[in-house]
Amino acid sequence: RQVCIADYDNDGNLDVFITDQQGSSPRQLTFDSQDDMVSQFSSCGKYILFNSQRESKQFATWQVPLDGGVPRHVCPLESTHGSLSSDGSQFLFQKGYAGQYRLGYRGVAATSIWVLDLNTNTPTQLTDHIWNDRSPVWSHNEQSIFYISEESGQQNIHRLDLNSSS
Repeated sequence: RQVCIADYDNDGNLDVFITDQQGSSPRQLTFDSQDDMVSQFSSCGKYILFNSQRESKQFATWQVPLDGGVPRHVCPLESTHGSLSSDGSQFLFQKGYAGQYRLGYRGVAATSIWVLDLNTNTPTQLTDHIWNDRSPVWSHNEQSIFYISEESGQQNIHRLDLNSSS
């Protein structure tokens, strides 16, 4: 088993490293001057997804092979807390400016949940609220998603059926 972490490199910025569970022999996977923050392993287990501002002031999601190599965009749109579908055809993500620690925020900078069809490059907004919706994950069968929302006035886990018309 391997563990992926974001840690400071010799230049003082966050980069993505992979290591074993004991933390021995860490290997650096990213080398950009912008901070790279680990998001997750890809569902196929061959890539690490990470968020970075390496090409703009907005965060976008990238992936880098576990064996090393050149990172590539998964989602060139502003995106954080992303998750690839098991077949790699869809990318579920959070978009917005309000930070996760900005509890009770209501307004235009609230985070929302989106999905990007990677075959057609078509984004679809799944939530559109004045409060924060964040940290989406696929359900086991990918027919629905779970996300954290302040819809009830406090942060709670909510479920959205992707096949419903509402």
